[in-house]
Amino acid sequence: MGANLKNADDVFEALAARFRVLSALMRLKIMRAVCEQEMGVSQIVDELGATQTNISRHLKERRNRPAILVL
Repeated sequence: MGANLKNADDVFEALAARFRVLSALMRLKIMRAVCEQEMGVSQIVDELGATQTNISRHLKERRNRPAILVL
């Protein structure tokens, strides 16, 4: 594989990882909620009606794979 194709594969892999962060509806809801105001996990739980475990799992995924989102 040529160097340019290898570099393109790396770019596409990174891009795909970014889109995976945005693929879960709950993660999008969390991002919308925290964009409106700074919140702790318990506030996000109350706002979205989800469990603390679920919110924490999505926040961990978000932290491990940051994405830039402009609304």
